[in-house]
Amino acid sequence: MEEDLGDSITLRGEVEADLSEDLVASLHTVIGAEAALAQFRSDLVRILTRYELYRETTNTTPKKERRAQLTKLRDKASQLIEAMNALAPDVTRALDTNLAAVTEDARWDGWSFDSEEPLPGDDQSVADAQHAAENIIAACQMELDLFTETKGEKKGSANPALDQLLSDLAALFEGETDRLAHSQCYRDDICEDGYNGAFFVMTKQLLDGYAPQVYGTPAALGIRILRVLKER
Repeated sequence: MEEDLGDSITLRGEVEADLSEDLVASLHTVIGAEAALAQFRSDLVRILTRYELYRETTNTTPKKERRAQLTKLRDKASQLIEAMNALAPDVTRALDTNLAAVTEDARWDGWSFDSEEPLPGDDQSVADAQHAAENIIAACQMELDLFTETKGEKKGSANPALDQLLSDLAALFEGETDRLAHSQCYRDDICEDGYNGAFFVMTKQLLDGYAPQVYGTPAALGIRILRVLKER
């Protein structure tokens, strides 16, 4: 728990450093925030720290690609075991001799006749590799089985961390302005971005200044905001 807290404190410090004073002041003005500037900044740092923590712990690799990578690793580990089991006796002896030489320094490091320690054991690289490969196969198969069990279920968001950030920003916006966030994000064909409203402008400005390119196009951001706010 202490380690997690330490990581969070470090991350918060990084967020503090990345969030410029000018950006905070601009956002404060854009929405006409009621809180003092220092409190507004503190709230943004808290929200962005949560975003960063969430982003670090959520899967970003598409499910199809994850399945392909895990399948490939499982199959390669199986091939390694098959290759080791197929070694001819003389090849196995040569391999053991060479491995003993390769690992000699590591196995004998720190040993001396005065240490009263038992003689270092023989090299176990082949056996260790086989056990490791078996564990890798089992771990990969567990994840692949989970994919099978959840097949057909409704797909979640491709970027849940961003969705959570938008939801948190909406709560901040509503608390600071007494206006509903969804009423301040709407289609506007005259606007260059295709969307307008205080909440949309605030969100886009924050992302442009703090996490550029995270949302794709302004239109995609507007669509995502409206979807997230609808599901709140």
